[in-house]
Amino acid sequence: MEILLRLEESTKISIPDHFKRLLENVFKERENFLKVNKNILEVFNLENDYILCVLLTVALECGFRLNRSESTNFDIEAFRELNYQPKWRDLTRRLYTVDLFLANLKNERFVLIVVPVLGNVLLVNLLTLKKNEVLRSTTADPMVPSQWLLPFQLSLPERFNNLPLLARIVRRFFQKEKDLALNAANECNPSLLGIPDELKRVLFRFVSAKDFVHLTATCLRLHMYKKDPAVWKHFLKIDYKMESEDPYDLYIRNWYNHL
Repeated sequence: MEILLRLEESTKISIPDHFKRLLENVFKERENFLKVNKNILEVFNLENDYILCVLLTVALECGFRLNRSESTNFDIEAFRELNYQPKWRDLTRRLYTVDLFLANLKNERFVLIVVPVLGNVLLVNLLTLKKNEVLRSTTADPMVPSQWLLPFQLSLPERFNNLPLLARIVRRFFQKEKDLALNAANECNPSLLGIPDELKRVLFRFVSAKDFVHLTATCLRLHMYKKDPAVWKHFLKIDYKMESEDPYDLYIRNWYNHL
């Protein structure tokens, strides 16, 4: 199965293909939308659309789906779901809303609701509804689009201010609700990739620094932890009895000095 780069692996000159695909669909949909709905531009402005694209992309990367699907990984099947633009604008309530699903949970539905409030603030909500539409839990976070978006004249990758960091923050938002839902249903992901970041960092400390480097080379999902400060702070303290604000670089320098 084809493995796709995650949004948090973006660079200043390159963003993942699936994110580009979603943005292209949004631009096309937006042109048609504006022809008949110019009076609510302050709600569905381009900055808000950009943030919604990030939210939806990361949700799919975390295992959520736009349709009920057997797929639990972000692979080529999930990529195909971005070939069309979901209807996410609720004109009556003046907010964005998208239904999401998890393959493991056939009797639950997740509703992403994003409400533009106070001019330049988005209130991001993820509701978990059981089969009888009873609300089981909800996660909410405020977001400020202007914090993450730079002037319009910049090219698309440069349009975002630290897109990898934004993607990581959004991933924690979705992963939290996903873990709660799976735990409530007595479901679990037995792989190392399926456990929360905090627990991964604890487990990483039980291997040597050399084995940790080898571990992070096994896949793209683990490679993102290669220079994780929390992990290298532990290795630096254990192996060299030192502390630093930049533990990875200091560890590597000491390692070379001891060769």
